[in-house]
Amino acid sequence: MQKKRIFYVGMVCSDSYLKTIREKAFVGAAAGKMISIVSALRTIGERAVLVSLPFVGTGPYRQPGCLCRGDGIPALFLPTWRSPVLRKMLGTFSIAWFALRRVCRHDTILFYNHGIEYSLALLILRVRGVAVFQDIEDLPMRTESGMRGFLNRVGFLLMVKLSATRKVTVSNQIANSLKLNNFLAIQGVFREKDALSRNEKWAQLEVGNPLRVHFGGSLNTATGLDLFCDTVVNLDTVIEPFSRSIDFIVTGIGDLNRIRNLASSLKSHWLRIEVHQGVARRDYFKLLDSCHVSLSLRMPSSDYSSTTFPSKVIEIASRGLCLVSTSVSDVSDIFDDNSASILAHFSVQDLSASLKFLANNPVEVRRRADAGFAIAKTRFSPHGVGRALAAFMDKDFDLKSANH
Repeated sequence: MQKKRIFYVGMVCSDSYLKTIREKAFVGAAAGKMISIVSALRTIGERAVLVSLPFVGTGPYRQPGCLCRGDGIPALFLPTWRSPVLRKMLGTFSIAWFALRRVCRHDTILFYNHGIEYSLALLILRVRGVAVFQDIEDLPMRTESGMRGFLNRVGFLLMVKLSATRKVTVSNQIANSLKLNNFLAIQGVFREKDALSRNEKWAQLEVGNPLRVHFGGSLNTATGLDLFCDTVVNLDTVIEPFSRSIDFIVTGIGDLNRIRNLASSLKSHWLRIEVHQGVARRDYFKLLDSCHVSLSLRMPSSDYSSTTFPSKVIEIASRGLCLVSTSVSDVSDIFDDNSASILAHFSVQDLSASLKFLANNPVEVRRRADAGFAIAKTRFSPHGVGRALAAFMDKDFDLKSANH
């Protein structure tokens, strides 16, 4: 009998896919997480494949599907529609077609998160008796209202009911909030190719060159945009200069014009802001790797922080940067002040103090970066994650248990 396949199904774009269809779009952390999980499974010999219903453009026309291998793994991108409404309505049939025609009875399906687009496929897989698992990356937020919020909650409920009771989660916090008894938390994966030596930038830092601090992702109030801007304004008023200047490297999506306006208003000569909008994933990593520090500033009191995990913290540590993070989700269970800079409070005072300390102590910046790197490499190694996930999904699948 042919060895079973593991299909990791989600709704992401990748650099390889965008290059194939000659489009530009934001490739977020979800794509990185899915690619790294599939790679980890393949590292231990599993026949893992990424399957995605991507988001591309805004026009009404159809985008044909394609198979890509440029991201280091086999990835099947299903036919989709550029119109958000058509994509959600008709994309449901793309995933259903895949579930009906491309999945064998002995295969395993792991769905990334939830979505109404998965509903018909879930029913088909249930009837066919295929093992289906849910990777809970986000919980529906209480503040999300209207049709979007309704469909999100329905999609989550269907996924919970029509998948195995054993859940993969992005954090222990989410598992505990759902009172799960049988789960596997995977906060991220250390990627071996990220373990590159960048001694030159550290040597330059020690002789007085600027401390380069990265801030990126989806930038809004809940992810620390206000805190970042207010902290920069506060640092701009410091009379006594630091032992080295600070260059802020900003990437991602959100209110970038606000940051550009802030950059043009700076008065001190030891602060500078660069805004890089719409950069490809490859260029993003070049910018990230040129930095010494990266910020993860989720607001602890927001629904966003209690319903998901900032997977960027694993990426930051894996790239060998010093992490500066608020204490949300499982972050403080993984890192401490020996391996990162964990803010005691979500405040301008704490973030300003952390950045001042790091700017004045370059040796400590690298020591924490190296310690965080060691934790990521040991705790989230591809072999370790791949083995744990494969074993978790390889237990006897009880179809009836999905009802309980």
